Amino acid sequence: MVGFYAALAPGVTAAILHGQSPAVSGGVVAEFCIVTTLAILASSRLSGRTAVLAGLALVPPGLAMLAAASPLKSLWVQAGGAALGGAAVALAYRGSLQAINAMAPKDRRAELTSAYLACGFAGNALPVIGVGLLTGLIGAESAAWAFAATLSVLAVGALIWGVRQRPSKAA
Repeated sequence: MVGFYAALAPGVTAAILHGQSPAVSGGVVAEFCIVTTLAILASSRLSGRTAVLAGLALVPPGLAMLAAASPLKSLWVQAGGAALGGAAVALAYRGSLQAINAMAPKDRRAELTSAYLACGFAGNALPVIGVGLLTGLIGAESAAWAFAATLSVLAVGALIWGVRQRPSKAA
């Protein structure tokens, strides 16, 4: 979600405003980051499992709003998508990291956390590359919808799988 948002949000804002305000584009990305930070802080009492599942549930509507903002020419829709996306990222990140830390033996926690973060950062690059490649082939709006749909299907699949699993004591 972070990579997809970072790749797409500035271009969507430029399309809505006809490229007139780089400051507004930066403001939308800043909103995403601020909401992410605040949601991490506000969700500290949620279990890791609950946080992850809530984050996964917010992914599809957040992505749909981001993808719809450009054809609707609505900065408000984009801002709503940024808020939902930021909350989704915060909940899923905080909850999954909490679960990993709870599962890891104390003497291996730093090692496991480092691997988790490396995988997360690598995963952030894939949507950026994919959106760029698809944009050249099918156009920006179609690429946005294709990636929003793909990431939404993955999130819903993970949500269904997560709901069906028995909660562990660590999560």
